[in-house]
Amino acid sequence: MTPGVSGDVSAADALGPLWRRRVADVRLWESELRAQRPEAVHGFRVSTRRLRSCLAGFAPVLDAAMCRALAENLRLTAEAVGGARDVEVLRDRIAGLAEGAGSGPAELADRLLPRLQESAAEGRQRSIAHLDSAEYDALVRRLEGFADLPPWQRAAEGRAKEVLRPLLRSEWSRFRKRGRAALEPGATDATLHAARKAAKRARYVSEALVPVFGRKARRLGLAAEGVQDALGEFQDTVVTRAFLVDAGRPVALGAAEHPFLVRMQEREAEAAGVHRAEFARLFAEADRKSLRAWLR
Repeated sequence: MTPGVSGDVSAADALGPLWRRRVADVRLWESELRAQRPEAVHGFRVSTRRLRSCLAGFAPVLDAAMCRALAENLRLTAEAVGGARDVEVLRDRIAGLAEGAGSGPAELADRLLPRLQESAAEGRQRSIAHLDSAEYDALVRRLEGFADLPPWQRAAEGRAKEVLRPLLRSEWSRFRKRGRAALEPGATDATLHAARKAAKRARYVSEALVPVFGRKARRLGLAAEGVQDALGEFQDTVVTRAFLVDAGRPVALGAAEHPFLVRMQEREAEAAGVHRAEFARLFAEADRKSLRAWLR
């Protein structure tokens, strides 16, 4: 159970421990990544996203320019190490599509999977090379300095609940706006991806404020997490379908294998529809007025 904070504590005092925890998480997953532990790439990416979301969400009580710079550097770092994870997800989905679909798709997967395994291994090596770079070392030093002495604005001296409630309300409004756009007829994959990113940010900011607002913030975080998960599954189908289209080019596979590619694409398209419907259901729950009434 996360301990709460007293009603009179300042926003700076409430958020101060957050930065140390978030930076420590990044360093922890960095060590896991260097050791090439299972799920290390995923854990590292999540830790950077959590920190980026908090930097963006709480920028109004900090040096906003510094927050933007750190968030951008974290984004570039996540991109540099994220290729291996993307390939791992793709590999698992291809294997899942082939399972139980007959000998043709299974044989096709046997041809595709070694390529993905090789790409994943190369991605892990690139990840470690980035962690050894002077650029990443400089980022770590800046993050640790930030966590030790956050550049607070005067607003951070105010009472935590009074200062931070409007920031959470703003995050939730942003999430609802992006989510509603993703529900519009003809919404593009990019629109749904933007809604997913907004859900992540709303989730991580909500979770960060559980010590301040308790169960109410936790419920917001759980609602956003459900939407994020559904849209994450949908995004995985987008990536997989794009890979299968590319794999079907004449230079990649023979014509005899194209029917199996089509079958796999159809299965992913069906899965995309299921995940999109699940997103709509979960977003309707997250968009309930009763869930956010206390933010006013």
